Amino acid sequence: MKHPLRLLAYSSFVALSVILTNQSVKAQSIPLEQQRPPATLEKKYPYRPSCLQLIPQLSATNPSFTAWGPVIGGKHQSWYGLTTGMDINKAITQLDALGLCVKGGEVVPWQAISNVANTTITSDATPLERNVQRLKNAPNRTDTSDTGAGTVVFLALLAAGSFWLLERFENKPWMQRLMGEPVMVPVGVTRLADAPASTRQAFASPAPSLPAANELPDRISQEELQAAQDDATHQQKTALSVLIASPFVSRAFYGFQRTGKTNLVASAMQHLMKQGITIYSLNLNSYGTADSIYWQGCRAVHGDLTYITDPDKAKKLIKRATDLVDAFMDDRSPSILVVDEWAPMTASYAYV
Repeated sequence: MKHPLRLLAYSSFVALSVILTNQSVKAQSIPLEQQRPPATLEKKYPYRPSCLQLIPQLSATNPSFTAWGPVIGGKHQSWYGLTTGMDINKAITQLDALGLCVKGGEVVPWQAISNVANTTITSDATPLERNVQRLKNAPNRTDTSDTGAGTVVFLALLAAGSFWLLERFENKPWMQRLMGEPVMVPVGVTRLADAPASTRQAFASPAPSLPAANELPDRISQEELQAAQDDATHQQKTALSVLIASPFVSRAFYGFQRTGKTNLVASAMQHLMKQGITIYSLNLNSYGTADSIYWQGCRAVHGDLTYITDPDKAKKLIKRATDLVDAFMDDRSPSILVVDEWAPMTASYAYV
């Protein structure tokens, strides 16, 4: 059993070594176009990586899809899924258009580094990116002149004081009463069965408390069994039943691709349409024919911006999408707007 003061001393030295290691990290130059996070991942990664840092991995649940993302800490991160067998250059171009990486960019770290040069705010940046850049360009008003040496001295004194207190008070009666007597196992004893009786008693678990034989019932009546079953049975809630019961609560659904998010919501919306509720469906990353089945009878705008190369066609699709949202906002009858594939819809496109 280790004394808490000894653990505190050990942790002080560990913290001291971490601080000294962090102080040795040097700044790195980040290209201007990569000094913003990947689209939809603003709170997780500070820099937009090179597309070479995103690795394709075949989906374990659906072989027709390949998950693209970095390998961080030995684990593959799924950022976006593309069709399996897609040409590598086409896949990289699409990931770059989505704002997840920079084609031909520099390899950047996954955590923020200090001393990155301040840059001007680009005109094509999003409002969030402009605000972040203004904060980076703001003057530093924090006085950090005494953070390094003061912390090192404090931790060194804390470690020395911990060892001093340990040696001075560990044999005092009040300390032994506070911490309890340690269980000593003789040298050479490797099995608890070979240890002295006092040691085995210290490690022994209390015997379980069992009812007496005369307290056990001979049988359980049918009425008692039915009552126990009724008490154990409860109404099982499902996501579908919750959606149908409270359709006008704003919700967001998160999950991996091909896990049934759209199928769940579409099933609930088809049920609600039978109750007279108007459903508006919007998806600007729609592919295949599934949406035409899911959203039958709905007012829908579907398309795939990631595959449109003509700027005029892309702008027309976006105009139809905004018109659909305006129609939903003007609708005074019971209505619901369902926006699918939110992440690609909020990404930055060169032609928007």
